[in-house]
Amino acid sequence: NRPDGTLPDGLEAQARQTMDNIARVLKGQGLAFGDVVKCTVMLDDMKDWPAFNKVYVTYFPDGKFPARSAFGADGLGAPPSGGDPPG
Repeated sequence: NRPDGTLPDGLEAQARQTMDNIARVLKGQGLAFGDVVKCTVMLDDMKDWPAFNKVYVTYFPDGKFPARSAFGADGLGAPPSGGDPPG
């Protein structure tokens, strides 16, 4: 989030804000993105992957990327077609 608690408009701006937030946390510990060895990326919808990845790759020096897994939350917890949610 921005200092005022709002989210930027659009996925790329939100991805950039997220990565900047992570950069600040890393820097506070004397680290940088080059020190990251594993990332887990959660997106609302995997169709947003190309837009996210366009921003993500710019944060890692010399193309040195950490191991990464990604998944989309779209459909998670959705009831089976025609059914009610469990519980």
